[in-house]
Amino acid sequence: QERIEEIIEAACKALDLHLVSKNTLQKFPGCVHWHYQRIKTTDTLEITYWPTQNRCWIPLRNGRAKPWVVEVIEQLKAEIEGKNS
Repeated sequence: QERIEEIIEAACKALDLHLVSKNTLQKFPGCVHWHYQRIKTTDTLEITYWPTQNRCWIPLRNGRAKPWVVEVIEQLKAEIEGKNS
């Protein structure tokens, strides 16, 4: 679990994203949930990793995802999958 968390955080740092919060969600016990932003924006990229289910996801809310969030998702996915193999 710690390795996946480190990979996610390193990938976000490499993309110049800044950690706003790191916590858990009641709905997914034991998960790790991050909020990242770009400097000088208020838009947020959310990432959730749920180790007991071996799942990681980045939710996109209809009409709320800014173009930079959509662009970053593919980069993050490639970075995370590449480091986790």
